[in-house]
Amino acid sequence: AVRESIAGILEIEPSQVFVKAKTGEKLGDVGMGASIEAEAVCLLSKKE
Repeated sequence: AVRESIAGILEIEPSQVFVKAKTGEKLGDVGMGASIEAEAVCLLSKKE
């Protein structure tokens, strides 16, 4: 559902979207479940 939503917003195929989730390995507030964290990386290329 997340891949499809992102793909729809960007008007690209879901196969072009990759989502990775991690638990935080019980380190810090994120790992203990006291907070959440998100990171986004985007690779863009110019169409010729």
